[in-house]
Amino acid sequence: ATMGYSVRSDVDRRLYRIDMSTGIATDLGATGFSKIEAFAINAAGEIFGVNPASAQPVECLSNTGVCAAVGVLNGVPQIQTNAGLTFSTAGVLYLATNAVVYRVDPLTAATTALGGTGPALSGLAGVAPSATCASGVYGIGGNTDRGKLYCINIANGVATLLGNIGINPLDSGLDGDAATGLLWGISNDTPGQVFAID
Repeated sequence: ATMGYSVRSDVDRRLYRIDMSTGIATDLGATGFSKIEAFAINAAGEIFGVNPASAQPVECLSNTGVCAAVGVLNGVPQIQTNAGLTFSTAGVLYLATNAVVYRVDPLTAATTALGGTGPALSGLAGVAPSATCASGVYGIGGNTDRGKLYCINIANGVATLLGNIGINPLDSGLDGDAATGLLWGISNDTPGQVFAID
């Protein structure tokens, strides 16, 4: 089964593993942070997130839920809005926050600003490049851009609108299956929704 990860930052600050076919969440443990936005999983299965208050990347353990700071995202202001984080299929880590896309070194947290997205993005996902999205990096809108799906230009950060997903959560997490190209999302609605996007 395909698995995803999420933190209930506004409730119990614990990391959950989610079976994407059923939506069933399994409690893995306390993260040790007051809030974590955005998750990205690399090819080795390592889980990274962002602590918005300090603009600090964290690495989380899938067996205990415990997260540890990697460093500080230099040049990234305190995260005022939602954040998206993803590894591209080439293994590059991207962060979208405050309507800007950054390239991030997961070992040192060194950042490079690529440019403004335009819309506020609440999630990023990386899948194989396609005719629909040449970079393979997708973003989902949050706040006033909720429910909109975008392709991200990884050279300059610009987000190109692809369409509306049909639901409109204020905040969403997004990830992708590199093998199938399917995108998965999770909303912060009550109750939360797990959804798939073709």
